[in-house]
Amino acid sequence: MLIALEKNIEFLAGEETSKKIMEGSEEITEKTDKRKIAEWVKNAMGRLDALVDEKTRVQIMENCGYNCAEVNKRVIERAKARHKKSKASTSFSKLNNENLSLEQGL
Repeated sequence: MLIALEKNIEFLAGEETSKKIMEGSEEITEKTDKRKIAEWVKNAMGRLDALVDEKTRVQIMENCGYNCAEVNKRVIERAKARHKKSKASTSFSKLNNENLSLEQGL
C-alpha cells in the first residue's frame, strides 16, 4: 500500500514532495500497530493536503483507489457475491413473509 502511494505521489507531484509526505513510512511494517498506522496515514494525508494542489491530490487518490481495487480484486468479487447472495436471500425471505401474511389475511 505505501509503496504504491509513494510512487503515485512521486510520479504526479515530484520526488521532493513525495519524500516530505512519506516521512516516517519507513517505520511502518506488517507488525506495526493498526492505530499507529492510522495515525501515520492521517498525518500523511494532512501533508498531502498542505503540499499538493487539489487536482493533483484527487489524481493521486484515484490512482491509489484503482490500484487498491486491482490488488484486492478477488476479495472484492467474493464480497460482492456474498452481498448478492445475502440480498437475494433477504428479498426472498421478505417476499415469502409478505405472501404468508396475505395468505393468512394478516
